[in-house]
Amino acid sequence: MTGSALLGNVTRFYPMYAEGMAGVSGKRRYGILATALVWTALMVTGSSIRSIPPEVAPLFAFDKVLHFLAYAGFSWLWGAVLRAFRPEILPPRRWYLIVLLGALWGALDETYQGFFGRTRDPFDWCADVIGVSFAQAVQEIRARLKKGG
Repeated sequence: MTGSALLGNVTRFYPMYAEGMAGVSGKRRYGILATALVWTALMVTGSSIRSIPPEVAPLFAFDKVLHFLAYAGFSWLWGAVLRAFRPEILPPRRWYLIVLLGALWGALDETYQGFFGRTRDPFDWCADVIGVSFAQAVQEIRARLKKGG
């Protein structure tokens, strides 16, 4: 099946995604990839901090909110990468894939933090998964509203 035939079948069953299924071309898609990689590198850097200095500790009192926001951004960006580089992956499968990968990354992140003397908090992982899922749900709603479906 050729690419255009595949896109024709996809847009027939998912008309709300017809415009987005063509993918992102040119420099923009590599910009999206670079942004996702930088975001992920910043998350790894944050996880590598051994301890939080007492003067900035109050900023981390709401660490579950920070986990939620970090992983919502992670999910949004990697979802955009997947749309840009693999537009043939249909939206429901794409969202499940991103949520699964985000949950696995969160589990690895919590395990990784333990090597730096930090606690491995399962509630942090729950906040990660909720953030990933929330971003994908927002993308679903946004796509449906944008396409009128």
